[in-house]
Amino acid sequence: MSDSTVRYLVAWGGDARSKDALALGATLARTFRAELAVVYVVREETFGAHTFGDVGFTEEVVRQASEGVQKHLDALTDLDGVVLHVRRSSSVAAGVLDAAEEIDADRIVIGAGTGTRTLRSGRARTSRRPSRTSSGSPTAR
Repeated sequence: MSDSTVRYLVAWGGDARSKDALALGATLARTFRAELAVVYVVREETFGAHTFGDVGFTEEVVRQASEGVQKHLDALTDLDGVVLHVRRSSSVAAGVLDAAEEIDADRIVIGAGTGTRTLRSGRARTSRRPSRTSSGSPTAR
């Protein structure tokens, strides 16, 4: 990796939004001749049902995550060197950010939310949808 290479990190969860994020990340990597990495975050609560540090369980989670991502990566035959990172964290967001910092990612690609939750940060709410995009075109409702 050279210092001038742009790195995209796709957050993967295995759902339809993750597939969209992977497709977008792959398109960006191709278009800008960038590196692509994928991170799958396993919440630490998932491990709580089993003996903490159970190597067999951890390996199975990693195996399943790898297989799930690999199916979709295989369709991206023109991208080489895509690396999967599996993280354990109490928060998916924290795990993604940790991975981004570790690999020195320039951009993080995530799937769009469903809009069913309200996040609050000061006075801003994500449950309110703008009637127009930044380009001025109408948004889907």
